[in-house]
Amino acid sequence: MINKRPFWFIFILALAVRLAFVLFFPPLYAPDTGSYEIIAKSLIKGDGFSSAPGIPSAGRPPLYPLFLAGIYFLFGQSHLAVKLSQALLGAISCIIIYFISKEIFDRRVGLWSGAVMALYPPLISTAGFVLSEELAIFLLAISILFLTKATKRKQTGWYVLSGIFMGLTTLCRPMTLLFPFFLYLAFLFLPFKKREFFWISIFLLATVVTVAPWTFRNYVRFNAFIPVQDCGGGMNFWMATYSSSDGIIPYGSPQEYSPKDQEVYNRIIEGLSPIEADKACFREGIKNIINNPSGYFRLCARKFERYWFWIPGGVKVLQPHPKIKLGVTIVDYLVLLLAILGLGVGLRENWRDKLPLIAIILYFTITSIFLFVALPRYRLPIMPYVLIFAIVGFLRLLDILPQRCKDGHSR
Repeated sequence: MINKRPFWFIFILALAVRLAFVLFFPPLYAPDTGSYEIIAKSLIKGDGFSSAPGIPSAGRPPLYPLFLAGIYFLFGQSHLAVKLSQALLGAISCIIIYFISKEIFDRRVGLWSGAVMALYPPLISTAGFVLSEELAIFLLAISILFLTKATKRKQTGWYVLSGIFMGLTTLCRPMTLLFPFFLYLAFLFLPFKKREFFWISIFLLATVVTVAPWTFRNYVRFNAFIPVQDCGGGMNFWMATYSSSDGIIPYGSPQEYSPKDQEVYNRIIEGLSPIEADKACFREGIKNIINNPSGYFRLCARKFERYWFWIPGGVKVLQPHPKIKLGVTIVDYLVLLLAILGLGVGLRENWRDKLPLIAIILYFTITSIFLFVALPRYRLPIMPYVLIFAIVGFLRLLDILPQRCKDGHSR
């Protein structure tokens, strides 16, 4: 099976591990789950995309509540049904990573990458939360697969398909909203041709067209320009620049602020609607940067450390399991070291083929560190691409070490 149909091996391995996690690991809950469920139940009742009866909402991106509503409609309001569905999505995502790796490198890298993603602990645990991460990882993987094909084949159709799925990813988690614009920055530093600029414009257009209907709905409903959601971005940006709390306000929940932080937050949003409150938070974040730029950049350095070297779920989920946390930490650090090696190896030839992977990793890192609170779980959508480079580094070591040992014995 491994030789003839490697993706089936990867799929079965990934699905088995995720099903075991969902069925036998203690249930996992997150504060954000409730807000998704309220909208999903409203959709099932026929009350539309609402957080309260008769009150339209843009407080959450639309795709994950729609995903939940579909599962609840078919199977009843069961968290287990959601988690089993997400286990299936996670297994399919591993296959997609196999095809991405095979497209950019070779079949060997593809098989290892898919298998390692199937067994990588933080990407197994995403199936156990009723949160949008698993769906976002799946949609982003499809977009990156099509973008890698577009980059290699230079065909407009692949850019269109990639843009559509990037738009769907954005409607699931708005963090990718600016990614098509980020690609344009490559033209400032890399030797691209005008034709490639046109293709990225097609990618951008397809993304915008996919997101536009939801943006139009928000404008009609709220008489305001709301690309995806009306709150969260400004508040997150304020927290990311608020050095008094070290930029670490637990999980972005106002209920978990310290009394001092809560007082500051209340003063900013007092008497404002959710949309205006979010804008006010954004303005306060800009003021924080202008008034204390050196403090802001020191804060960004600390957020970089938290983003890449803390373990997703390490604070709450893994805290009661110190041995598991230690094991996951060791694996995570080893992955990062191998990924750095693999990135150096991968860039030595055909660097354009690797551009989609490098761009998405850089984009998430930069936006998370400079614009958001940089929670460790924010990097989960890009970890499959970090794993690909880690596998390249690992296989490079496997190829080099035996040869060096052989050369040493021959002397």
